[in-house]
Amino acid sequence: MKNTMDRTIYLFLKICVICIHLLMGLNVSAWSQNEVLIFSVIGDVPYDQSEEAVLQQQIIEHNLYSPSEFMVHVGDIQKESLDCPESVYSKVAGFLSDLKVPTFIIPGDNEWTDCGDPDQAWSFWTEHFMDFEQNFCGAPLVERQAVRPENFAWVTKGVLLIGLNMPGESNAHTGSHEQRLQDNADWVKQQFADKGDQVQAAVVFGHSLSEEDSLFEDQLLIEVDNLGLPVIYVMGEEHEFSFTNPYKVDNLSKLVVDQGANALPLQVTVTLDPIDPFLIEQTPWSSDSSPFNMPPCVEAGPDQVISHGQTLSFDGRAEDDGVPTSPGDLELNWIKVSGPGEVTFADPTSATTTASFSTGGNYVLSLTATDGELTGSDEMVVTVTAPPTITSFSPTSGLVGSEVTIIGENFIGATAVSFNGTSAVFVVDSAGQIRTTVPNGATTGPLSVMNDTGAASSSTDFTVTTSSSPTISSFSPTSGPVGTEVTVVGSNFTEVSLVSFNGVLSSFSIDSDSQLRATVPVGATTGPIDLIGPHGTGMSGSVFSVTVPSPPTITAFSPISGLVGSEVTIVGEKFTGATSVLFNGTSAAFTVVSSTEIHTTVPVDATTGLISVTNSEGTGTSSSDFTVTSPPSLPPTIVSFTPTSGPVGTEVTISGSNFTETTDVAFNGTSAPSFTVDSDSQLR
Repeated sequence: MKNTMDRTIYLFLKICVICIHLLMGLNVSAWSQNEVLIFSVIGDVPYDQSEEAVLQQQIIEHNLYSPSEFMVHVGDIQKESLDCPESVYSKVAGFLSDLKVPTFIIPGDNEWTDCGDPDQAWSFWTEHFMDFEQNFCGAPLVERQAVRPENFAWVTKGVLLIGLNMPGESNAHTGSHEQRLQDNADWVKQQFADKGDQVQAAVVFGHSLSEEDSLFEDQLLIEVDNLGLPVIYVMGEEHEFSFTNPYKVDNLSKLVVDQGANALPLQVTVTLDPIDPFLIEQTPWSSDSSPFNMPPCVEAGPDQVISHGQTLSFDGRAEDDGVPTSPGDLELNWIKVSGPGEVTFADPTSATTTASFSTGGNYVLSLTATDGELTGSDEMVVTVTAPPTITSFSPTSGLVGSEVTIIGENFIGATAVSFNGTSAVFVVDSAGQIRTTVPNGATTGPLSVMNDTGAASSSTDFTVTTSSSPTISSFSPTSGPVGTEVTVVGSNFTEVSLVSFNGVLSSFSIDSDSQLRATVPVGATTGPIDLIGPHGTGMSGSVFSVTVPSPPTITAFSPISGLVGSEVTIVGEKFTGATSVLFNGTSAAFTVVSSTEIHTTVPVDATTGLISVTNSEGTGTSSSDFTVTSPPSLPPTIVSFTPTSGPVGTEVTISGSNFTETTDVAFNGTSAPSFTVDSDSQLR
């Protein structure tokens, strides 16, 4: 009974301290609802199998009697030994997982640097203890150091909490140990700089702190002094309880935890008292203590987004400390806190259940758990997307760049807004309102809103108006001869009526409000491009250079005559890029030897006439003809004839060669009255 009274008086005094500071007008804005922070610390346990039962009993009692919000184990899960089997790590992790509050593990030296194989030991530590606190309900979201992820930090109730990898130097390589010390100092410095103005106290956890660690300690003292807030360094390596205040600088305290088997976990309370901010209890409970009931821990789960018509599966979680009833009988209940429609839970008394939603929108749901005395709860937001609907928009017309407000339903989760098919940027103000901007290229037509479940189009058109003169931002190409197509880019092109090149009107085609294509007209000279519309004229900032075509020229060719298949050399200028060579209009194969020489071959079917060479800028023609010569004729040869006999008037077919130029056919000296040459190899 005495212990219960002492606890009541103690808690009453802590509340009085808060009230006094509030009345004094001290700055407590950084504290969450002006609450004190209570946590437990244990270390150097279990050292052997005989201490395992002690640790397990301490965990049972901590769950039953402690008001602490979390537990920190500050290193050494076994006594010093070269043998560090994985079974030790998994066994201790199993013991500590029975705690009912989030538990953080600080690396010690006995389970790492003192092991026969430190690398293997560290792999066991990371496997079983890295992010260990995330196994518990209500675990805080901590920040971890990039170069040393076992180092962590978070802020709660106006207190900055920092965990460090600080084993002693024993059996550690000097280089890696010094790097670890510097990493730790950098982490503390970063956290003090980033969060110092958000808190009123800081707690740093590490396994050791000694003069051998001066590389770290010297920097720690500087940073603590610069911070100017109460800081306590909590460690376990020395194994015997001590509390030094101040420790080397006025605002730093040093707390050494008893070797775990020799004492209960320490209970630390961070108060609002700037003079005495850390209250340490070595015996936070005894055999006649009354159980301390903590509210149930509840996690509703992460926020969710689903489509209308889908069933949402919940992955909630609720745990209890076993007080007032063991092992902790909880009554659970899901409720809708807010939302536009009905929510139907399959089993509202189960943390893992399902629910359906009558309409789209944002819903806030709460999972509540009670142990018969205290209640805990947690909320989650569920966004239910349904096909959007558009009821109106204003204004109903406007220029490119104008803001338009769209009214309708189910706009949460919208993925696109378009003006007659042209995508626009937009902001979802609420489930019933979107603000958007008329995009470049938009044309008169309906507005559309899309989300993952469908799309909606307005029943009336939005009219895109133009009241600005055209503006040219660029054009391509920037030079070319008459007839070149030029693409002009800019704005307000829809109503352009005239396009000119240095004052000479051009034909053009408007692709969109931001692009048109124009053709360099005959008579155009180098100068700006002008666009003329009903609201003014837009002039390019640079000139379009009109180039004069430069076709090839033929000065000579040799030989000047030849048979089909003969090679001819053409001499002239601007042959590079030649696209064709013709003999009196008949295309020939050719090779461009240089800008002044082409080799070509007289093609089949070529006739006497001029030679021409063509490139992209025109055609050059020879001033004289190339004469195509014929090969000498050969005498005809008869191979056979059929029939071999017959009366006068019989038609005889003769086969052989060189019949094309036959002028007479005779039968034993008597000319045939007529004959027909079918081919060079046959006549009748």
